[in-house]
Amino acid sequence: MHRLLRSALALATVAPVLALGTASTPAQAAETTQVRIGTWNVQVGRSLSDFNGGLVPLMSRSDIVGLQEVDNASGREEAIAEAARQGWSYYRVKPGKQTPILWRSDRFSFVSGRLTQISAARWVGSESPTPSQKARNATVVRLLDKVTGKRISVINVHLVAGAIRGGRPWYNRPRLFALYREGLVNVMKQVVAERSWGTVFVTGDFNSGWVADRKHRLAKLPIRTMAGLGLRSMWAAERPTNGLGTRNDALIDQIWSTVRPTLARVQFDLSGRSDQRPAVAFYPSP
Repeated sequence: MHRLLRSALALATVAPVLALGTASTPAQAAETTQVRIGTWNVQVGRSLSDFNGGLVPLMSRSDIVGLQEVDNASGREEAIAEAARQGWSYYRVKPGKQTPILWRSDRFSFVSGRLTQISAARWVGSESPTPSQKARNATVVRLLDKVTGKRISVINVHLVAGAIRGGRPWYNRPRLFALYREGLVNVMKQVVAERSWGTVFVTGDFNSGWVADRKHRLAKLPIRTMAGLGLRSMWAAERPTNGLGTRNDALIDQIWSTVRPTLARVQFDLSGRSDQRPAVAFYPSP
């Protein structure tokens, strides 16, 4: 499997494939100042074949990738480490190893990384299939763009599932929604901390569909909360025309920034590798 991964990553390094299905050479990539950012929840329990089968093409379409649900089993750590030997770097530390951030080594220099707790462990009882929720962490990485000299901060998160339904707090789940809200508020605190250093991009699984959130625009949900700091979702610029999302018909996987993307695409050809589809947004250099 690792020989196949090495071969696929080597091909991806020679001819990166853009989200539109076109190709570019490294020289062409160096001439542009756009930044391609991907996000993908890879679902714990999927096979290593599925993991590699989604990760390799996603990396070929991205300059930075935020992953969620990357457990320690099934050789995933070794697969990410192999990617690092093929022109990528990554940051993944305990106890938040499930939310690594990866980036192209030829494009970005690593400045610093850290893990920050966004919600404490909490008992939610029958409101979730997991009554005792563990503490949740966000991964934060600071990068320097070698092409533009600009500073970029990436915050990668995975907010608790089951707290929101149809753009509203899920009925009769107050403890779960309080846990969700705690995580969202603390993500925003990290944005405040990072924006004085550089342009901030927040990637991850927000477990809140963007279309439903936009319909109701409730104050404690992502769109209104993020707007308080001038951040907009990638899906505000462009969303699929086929009515589908990153999970079923919902756009729960998102990238947020003050920079408006020029393209925002669900990677539908990578369906079936997880219960959620990857997404990639193209940003002009911040």
